[in-house]
Amino acid sequence: MASSTLARGRVQEYVREHLGHAFAHIDRENGDELIAFAVPGDWLGEPVDEWHTSVDDAAPLGCSSPVVVMDLRRRRESRLQFRLQKAWETLDRRTEGAAWHRVECDSFQDPAKLTVRLRLLETTAVGYGSPLSSERSRDLLRASLNAAVSVVVWSRAGCSDRHDEATAAEYACTGARFLDALQEQLASVPLAELPRRVHTLRQEAYLADEHWATGLTLVWEDPRCFPETHVYTQSPIF
Repeated sequence: MASSTLARGRVQEYVREHLGHAFAHIDRENGDELIAFAVPGDWLGEPVDEWHTSVDDAAPLGCSSPVVVMDLRRRRESRLQFRLQKAWETLDRRTEGAAWHRVECDSFQDPAKLTVRLRLLETTAVGYGSPLSSERSRDLLRASLNAAVSVVVWSRAGCSDRHDEATAAEYACTGARFLDALQEQLASVPLAELPRRVHTLRQEAYLADEHWATGLTLVWEDPRCFPETHVYTQSPIF
């Protein structure tokens, strides 16, 4: 495993340089590819799935391989890793998908109360109607991470529609439509298979003129699939 501390502008180049080496370590008979970025909180909205696959391949990385992101801070916390592992052990006994908890783009709920609510509901998947464009939306995202939710999804395309009562009665905003599509297309997918399903959606979105999954970010973390948290001793980005 390669590791280094990098300036932000060097990260894409570094990933491209080492990606090919990582594939050499995959078990050809039993292994499969999954590219996971463990990033600081302010990088969770970074479009890593849109980075070029290589110097000679301009196709988006997320169209070439399943790509997920993980919160570096959560990777370091044994308490949250313990709860995530327990959640996945429960999910292993299920064959159906998860019920998605919706956080609407105009939500003004208290982040701490959302954390407690998600724990009480034993929520395993959360969809957000808005991107990480404000302090409020970032606090609501942190609520899901603190609740040890296994899967979190939002669209970087965001929602620029009005949310006043007059317009809300006439049509659903883009954030609500994104959450509707999320429930319709992903609710039946077992969470363990979600990175591959999102990989397919990203290919469809890239080839389409318009697609609900454009800019989709997937936070997906099964601790059993990744190295122990002690390897992440500091942020790899400055």
